[in-house]
Amino acid sequence: MRGLKQTRYHTINTRVKALQCKGYLSATGERETKAGGRAIMYEVTAKAMFALLVNSLCLDNLANELDEITTLAIVGMIATR
Repeated sequence: MRGLKQTRYHTINTRVKALQCKGYLSATGERETKAGGRAIMYEVTAKAMFALLVNSLCLDNLANELDEITTLAIVGMIATR
């Protein structure tokens, strides 16, 4: 994480915990640290991968590629929120 050298540990830890609570990360295990402690290892969830893909998509292109049934299913899911 070269771009995070100037970021405080507390800031990163707070953000990781928030992402875990919202279901974007899940704990997969632990490992030993150089200092002799334990560190939790995380992996991204399907929800996180979906969010990243949707963020990088052009929604107009997606709407043009969906068939009628899939479009109605998505509209139904959004409308019930």
